Amino acid sequence: MGQAPKSSVFSRKIVNLFAGMAFGSPDLPPTLKDAAYSCHSIEQSFTVETNFVVNPEVVLCSDMDQHTLIVEAKSGANLNPAQLERYTLVNPECLQKSALTTASAAKKHDLLVIGLEQWKDRLLLGSSKVPSDRRVIAVADIAFDDEGNGSPGSADSVQPYQGIMRIENQFSTPRLNDAFNPTLEVDWDVVPNIYLPVDHESLDWEFAEFMMPEIISAILRGDQVMTLEELAATVIRHWKIISAKYQTMLLDCMRRVLKQAAQKRFSSFMKFGEKGQKKNEVVLMIPQNLTENIAAQRAQLNKRLRDFMEDLNSPQIAMIYEA
Repeated sequence: MGQAPKSSVFSRKIVNLFAGMAFGSPDLPPTLKDAAYSCHSIEQSFTVETNFVVNPEVVLCSDMDQHTLIVEAKSGANLNPAQLERYTLVNPECLQKSALTTASAAKKHDLLVIGLEQWKDRLLLGSSKVPSDRRVIAVADIAFDDEGNGSPGSADSVQPYQGIMRIENQFSTPRLNDAFNPTLEVDWDVVPNIYLPVDHESLDWEFAEFMMPEIISAILRGDQVMTLEELAATVIRHWKIISAKYQTMLLDCMRRVLKQAAQKRFSSFMKFGEKGQKKNEVVLMIPQNLTENIAAQRAQLNKRLRDFMEDLNSPQIAMIYEA
């Protein structure tokens, strides 16, 4: 498969970890679930003061602990000073009015910046240029393979651990300090990917990997129509809390993959993006005698999916014809 951007893989891993912890996924630390944190928003920009905007990966809120946790994932070595300055402007008022948290959750907040272990010293240097006691710096010991997939542990780790290590400042809530003392132990192999399986940097084959099995299932059920929004909500578990702007970006990526599928390997099974067709409607063409040959139809559709995945990883440029 084509190499997925490391920034994309790392960001999704962090979002899925914290969303999974809030949801109470098995085998993940129960810290957020125990404090009744909810996954409040994903990729939601909000205004601080008058003309400044921040755009964290994920925001989690707990009325029980009266706390909002803002999470930024950084796969690179450098921190943006202007971005750090904007985060220092976050206060209870903007959390309620712009980020739309509850008044209780807005009483305390922390920004958690999670980077990679290999950039530990550079991250600390960058943070020192814009000091803030409401910013916690942590690092994750994750190695990436040639396809951009993350795996636990790196050969260069000075102090081996598995999880996320807090390296600067404390949280404003004792519960999180106890959990990150200094390491929140995480088995990276069991972190789910259902909450945000793809993002705006994901490659077409990554979208297809999650989208097309749902299309195949719909065909085998005998469904005749599926909307793009219905597909997105099925593929991305936390679709409803993703910002509208970011939803639009993801829908554009999904639309591109569906057009390629409809114009190529799945042309006899689906229509999408054709002239006169509703923009976000996938029309499914149900094979004749489906119920009599469902095993054979499933095998044929799965074969087409394998061929389509190979197409998406072909070095040749994919051609999409606009209606």
